Amino acid sequence: MHQYLAPSQLQQRNSKKFTSTIALLDKRRFDAAAIEFIVDDGHALGIFRRSGMQKFLATIIPGYDGPSRKTVRKHLDKLYQHHRTSLRDSMKKIPFIALTIDLWLNSRRTHFLAIAAHYYDERMKHSSTVISFRRFHGRHLAYRLNSFIIKEIEKLNIQTKIVAVTTDSGSDIKGATSSNQLGTWYSCDTHNIN
Repeated sequence: MHQYLAPSQLQQRNSKKFTSTIALLDKRRFDAAAIEFIVDDGHALGIFRRSGMQKFLATIIPGYDGPSRKTVRKHLDKLYQHHRTSLRDSMKKIPFIALTIDLWLNSRRTHFLAIAAHYYDERMKHSSTVISFRRFHGRHLAYRLNSFIIKEIEKLNIQTKIVAVTTDSGSDIKGATSSNQLGTWYSCDTHNIN
């Protein structure tokens, strides 16, 4: 096999990068902490491949390179599925939910749609939870927004629990949410003032 490798591949294969002194259990523990760091602080998935981070890791944990982007992505998918299942289970106990929905454009001209649920839990403690935060592609026609919102609500099986929805007064989002499908529509006072 060695005869088929390019000189740079042979050098990489023989380098100390491929002979890790980190035990598998430690690597998994370090990777889990690194992924939590990425999620909690909103870092790029490939932060551990940057030269500064590689130097830092080589200093504090020789032999540990951090998780690859592929490893981070795989774990994020698992964390997301776990979170969605947990969210769906917690929403089963809530009898009434009010939504706030906002659609906005970031500095890169990318549109996002956020849906937050507001409710009182079984101890009558007020809680707010983001139930959807998605990039929104295409035109923002009311029927497209409505379809998207309804699908997100159906995924959590809370469509019969919605009693009210609050949005800004933009014609598309207002048209998407002002039917009785999502309870009573309210205009956001903060948006109205500004």
